[in-house]
Amino acid sequence: GQTLLLFVAPGIRRDDPDWHAAQLVNYILGGGGFESRLMSEVRDQRGLTYGIGTSLATTEHSGLIMGNARTANAKAGEAWKVTRDVWRRVHDEGVTDAELQSARDYLIGSSVTGFTSSGAIASILLSLQQDRLPMDYLDEREGLFRAVTLADAARVAKRLLDPARLTLVVTGKPEGI
Repeated sequence: GQTLLLFVAPGIRRDDPDWHAAQLVNYILGGGGFESRLMSEVRDQRGLTYGIGTSLATTEHSGLIMGNARTANAKAGEAWKVTRDVWRRVHDEGVTDAELQSARDYLIGSSVTGFTSSGAIASILLSLQQDRLPMDYLDEREGLFRAVTLADAARVAKRLLDPARLTLVVTGKPEGI
């Protein structure tokens, strides 16, 4: 059988000045698919999960950083331990310059792929309106990501990834949790 691990911690609002740094830290932690630390350490190196990832979620009044992983019941305890260890290391040590540059390049480059159809463009414009962003945000976006320093990323990792504020919800029949 399988276990689903859902984990969450307080995040930041979309209008927070640290939003772009948080996007980069999240990408490195678990938002970057196969490039992320969680995917590398939990799935690739140890084979503990079928997939794992994180994302930033925002509402009008709050934000969350949330993640999930699917694993075999017998591997759930170890998968959660490694997940928490990776979370704690990014909190304590920040990220590397190479990771920051890779995340920055991806997030800047991926914005271009959103303009592939009328529906995609409408979705981007709707997001701008929902997030109350100015129409020139798309022109400024690259500069906002490029302005994030390694020190900014470390500060935001400390702010977002406090292991004491990480909550786990489990479904399935996990062993070791």
